[in-house]
Amino acid sequence: MSRNDELINKADPKDIESYDGLVRKALKAKIKIETGFFELAESIYEIHRTKLYRVKYKTFAEFCDEELGFSRQTIYVYISILKLVSSYNTYFSRERAIDFGHKKMRHITEGVNAIDKSEVTDTEKHQKKIQIFTKVDPAMASTEVEAIIEDIVSEL
Repeated sequence: MSRNDELINKADPKDIESYDGLVRKALKAKIKIETGFFELAESIYEIHRTKLYRVKYKTFAEFCDEELGFSRQTIYVYISILKLVSSYNTYFSRERAIDFGHKKMRHITEGVNAIDKSEVTDTEKHQKKIQIFTKVDPAMASTEVEAIIEDIVSEL
């Protein structure tokens, strides 16, 4: 008996339906993750600002670790993203930051922090930041965003 690969490889309608359903579910979860990082940052910033973590914990680090399962450093990254968006809302609306996602926004925030630490004038710092904000785009791959930022920061 000869093997009929065409028949073996033919997609089962039930498999197609399962696949479509799982892809829809995965895409909905992805959207939650991408909007969730900003909501996380907003909530955590307010808890940190008002020191509400003291209701149950002695330190903010303890709160981050035990309540959220994140290191304090990771939470500060999210807070830094929120502060960046607040400070440069002309370039980063809440929606645009969400479009970038937390990984790309982290790269942008790290680039801005590197510029702030550089020993150039405030005017030059501002110009470099604007250069980052105008050159990166949410549609770019994370590695491309990171490379553009590295190039701009290395010019300092």
